[in-house]
Amino acid sequence: MSSWQVFSSEFTTKNFASNVSDGYLYFWPVAADTFYIDNVIMEKVIPPAIIIQPADLNVDLGQTATFSVVATGTAPLTYQWQKNGTNIPGETTAAYTTPSASTTGDNGSTFQIIVSNSQGRVTSN
Repeated sequence: MSSWQVFSSEFTTKNFASNVSDGYLYFWPVAADTFYIDNVIMEKVIPPAIIIQPADLNVDLGQTATFSVVATGTAPLTYQWQKNGTNIPGETTAAYTTPSASTTGDNGSTFQIIVSNSQGRVTSN
């Protein structure tokens, strides 16, 4: 007997006017092979959405700012913070605290977050 193997497949349903309660999943095994199917999971995967945007903040020199986001969608959600459109290395959680504003060069900087899952991505305001 061969060992168990895990297979995963994503598919998109189309052209249904309403919810379907009698769907079927078909398997067509190859001629003389025997297949055992266990632990079949079907779930709707929902793209990410930001439900609470990071707040606009002003800080003085020497101060930090903390931004956070609340997002929904099918897990796992991934996060990437950006400063002025460039990824901030290692900042991959739903909250981000800036280093202390050290120069007037930080003046006018913009921060945003990209939230992603297997169905897409969304960028904060």
